[in-house]
Amino acid sequence: MKQRPKQITNTDYKTRIYVGYYFTIGAILLASMYPENRIWGINQWAYFPPVWKLLLISLGLLLPPLCSLLFVGKGKSLIDRLSGYLERKYSYLKLSILLITLLSASFYYLRAKTHFLGDGYMNLASLASAKPLIKSSGFGEVKAHIWLKSFLGGNDLATALLSFQIISILSGIILVMTVLFLGRKLFENRLDSFLFSLGVVSGGYMLLAFGYVEYYSLFVLSVTIYSLAGLLIINGKLNKWWAIPFFIPTVFFHILGITLLPSTLFLLLSGNKLDNFLQKVSKKTILILSAVGGIALLSVFTYFYLNSYRFRFAVVPILPDRFTVEGYTLFSFKHIVDFLNLIFLLVPGLLVFLVLTPKLSLKENFRQKPFQYFLILTISTLGAVFLIDPKLGMPRDWDLFSFCGITLAVFIYYTVLIKSKSLWRYIAVGLIIAIGFLSFLPRAIRQYTPKLAISEFRRPDQSRRRPTA
Repeated sequence: MKQRPKQITNTDYKTRIYVGYYFTIGAILLASMYPENRIWGINQWAYFPPVWKLLLISLGLLLPPLCSLLFVGKGKSLIDRLSGYLERKYSYLKLSILLITLLSASFYYLRAKTHFLGDGYMNLASLASAKPLIKSSGFGEVKAHIWLKSFLGGNDLATALLSFQIISILSGIILVMTVLFLGRKLFENRLDSFLFSLGVVSGGYMLLAFGYVEYYSLFVLSVTIYSLAGLLIINGKLNKWWAIPFFIPTVFFHILGITLLPSTLFLLLSGNKLDNFLQKVSKKTILILSAVGGIALLSVFTYFYLNSYRFRFAVVPILPDRFTVEGYTLFSFKHIVDFLNLIFLLVPGLLVFLVLTPKLSLKENFRQKPFQYFLILTISTLGAVFLIDPKLGMPRDWDLFSFCGITLAVFIYYTVLIKSKSLWRYIAVGLIIAIGFLSFLPRAIRQYTPKLAISEFRRPDQSRRRPTA
């Protein structure tokens, strides 16, 4: 007889949430004292003046007790009032318009004045030329920038910058609107829908919407739309054939959209005869089939790795060879730390979710279609990011890899809000959102403030200086 999952208590939730939250805030604070070390994804407050840093620390420390007092206090809490308000006619629309307005204003007024992150200045120079460099990997997005620059007229830096800013900010606004619209269709409770949407737009990838100079804004937007549409499809709220038109733009805007192919095939095959057959076979047979598939994939990977230099240079070296730089291999300490830094940068509240997983019965969840979809989606995107060689280091290429943060964020917020029935799930989601904004808004302010951006650019961090072979 199977043992039923242990009942979740408020005490369990409170303790775990607070431990995960304060540990995260403590890690950010500690990392801000050592900006020269390989902790680029955590030390978000390192370059701010002491007064600003003190303000951020105070806000971070006071949020949990404040949330507890407002959300789960005696009497009619803020959660009850907000939930009641959202059930009124047009209330969700009004709150959505308010959020869109606030974020749109932030995107515009805090748009980047410096472009040290990524290849900002190089991209500006290229787009401003008469014949811009067209990257085959991001063909669709580069062509969109070239078309907009031509429409605006002129081959100069000002026009090139304006085209980057327009696409960046508009992509961010459309992303926020899309998440609010599709998120409403995922949940019966409007409060859950709004918190889910607020959570998704609080990730570190949102920095791309602040006038960011790179060719990834439309790609991240397309991945967001695909991830949410896939969730609607697997829940039976959208025809499964919509997976194809939602998948195609991701590959058009960047070749890394191909990492979404496994989840697309899952959406298309779900519910057919093959799927029904697999549902009836034993776990042992599924394990054997999975092992055979894994061996086949490994064989294909090994063949291309040994026979194609182009493929070999595209992935992080498995073992040290003559092309390896500073011992940077797939399972080296530097690469693993860089990967964890990237995940923290994109979804900084991840630890709060992780400490809750024993209480969310995830093992049981992965027997359900939506969570199988998430499993395939997150493994394929995170796995690709782990394998692909960032060349000059993940700190510079965080923008290219930011699409994997979208899939992870959607999974986290959906899981907590759908699977937990405790009132404290709102505290958990609220604090994960708070960590997100406390992390990525200072980054936007640094891009907007030349003095702060220059101090970050000049820091003696060896992880940003890894030379190419």
